[in-house]
Order: sequence, then structure tokens, then C-alpha cells
Amino acid sequence: MCRGTCRSSKQEVPTKEVDELYRKFIEDFNTMRRAIGKLVEVYDVFLKKAASGVGPHFALSNHLREYAANFAEKDEELATELNTSAQTIEDIGKHNKDFVVNARSQVIVQLKCWYSESRKQFKQEMSDIGKRKTQLETEMKRAGVASELTDYLRQMLVQMNILGEESTRTIREAGKVDSSSY
Repeated sequence: MCRGTCRSSKQEVPTKEVDELYRKFIEDFNTMRRAIGKLVEVYDVFLKKAASGVGPHFALSNHLREYAANFAEKDEELATELNTSAQTIEDIGKHNKDFVVNARSQVIVQLKCWYSESRKQFKQEMSDIGKRKTQLETEMKRAGVASELTDYLRQMLVQMNILGEESTRTIREAGKVDSSSY
């Protein structure tokens, strides 16, 4: 009887911890996904304005600066990158206003393609994490230890940050490639 009581008390704490860490990870993932989606929206709005000839470089730089301010609390590095991108776009726009108009289809296609690939990759990772979570819960019920999950989630968060950096770099490179061709 004591054995069953001891065992269930060991199960409660790790399972609760697993659920809490998992929820936190899902929340971080959703924040990143919304950020990617918002960034694509920002570029799409900017590029549509650019195509209509309405002060395109300032339209984008303003959107990027607003977005950077909104996202600064969650990710200071991304906010800095967005502000840097805004400045770069203002500089490019001052010297070559046709760049933003002519680059519309190239930039938006690259962004949406990248976003689509990122979503597929994220979905696969989330599926893998869900499977791993179940496996870890079973292991922890036996061992009563949550450290392996914590390490695993830390690794996944590091990978998510790397993906964020890669996305920012991809977006900036898309702008550089398009600007150099005009």
C-alpha cells in the first residue's frame, strides 16, 4: 500500500513539471510562429504599397520599426535586427526607389517559400516533441526525474533561436540580393 502511495507521489511531481515545461515550450513556439507570420505580413503590406508607388521604403521601415518595438520585450536581438533592416531599407530607398517596386515578387515569393518550409519543419519538430514528451513521461514515472526533459527542451529552444536568426539572415539576404541586381 505504501508502495502505491509513494509511487503515485513520485509520478505527480514530474508529470506536472513535464506539462508545465511543455506548455511553456508550446507558448514560445507559437510566439515564434506568430512573429514569422507577422513579418511576412509586414513585408507583404510594404511591397503592395511599394508597387503602388506610395513612399515604399519609408512604408517598410516604419512597419519594421513598429514591429521591432512590439517584439522587443520577447526578443531584443530580433528587434535590433529589424531596426537595422529598417535603416538599410531607408538607405536603399533613398538611392534607388525603383528597387522596392521591382523587387516585390522576388522578395515576397522568397519570404513565403521560406515561411512555408519553416512551418513544415516546425510542425514536424512539434510532432517529434509530442512523441518525446510521452516517452519522457513514461520514463519519469519509473525514475521520478525531470532533468532529461529540461535538457531536451533547452536544446529545442536553442534550435528555435537559431531558426529565428536564420530567418532574419534569410530576409536580409533576400533584400541584399534584390538590391544588388538593380
